[in-house]
Amino acid sequence: MGLEIKMKIDRRDQGDLVIFTIDGDFDSRSAGEAKETIRTAIFDGAKRVIINLEGVNYMDSAGLGTLVSALKTARENESNVWLCGLTDQVKMVVELTRLHHVFDIFSNLDEALEELGDAPAPEAAG
Repeated sequence: MGLEIKMKIDRRDQGDLVIFTIDGDFDSRSAGEAKETIRTAIFDGAKRVIINLEGVNYMDSAGLGTLVSALKTARENESNVWLCGLTDQVKMVVELTRLHHVFDIFSNLDEALEELGDAPAPEAAG
């Protein structure tokens, strides 16, 4: 039996808003792919990134590190990252590590889109 990566990351572009929906375990086996996918989008010009975690039931320190890295990369590139759809387990991990003070977090994707749908990119905010 080989190691099977049990995570899927989908990308949806909506204007200058890029939405990543992650499904499955967000751990050391899958975090590298997610990190590269999100970083590439930011380097390619995504100014606003939503990471939807409603399909993630398990996240370890590698998953957390990927989220922090995405936010750091975004801010270095005049972009921003928001989280939404935290499951109970993920919410607990985020709160234990106090990352809920670092990220803006929406309860679900609809709320995030309602709030950010017409929001300006960070450099135009004011």
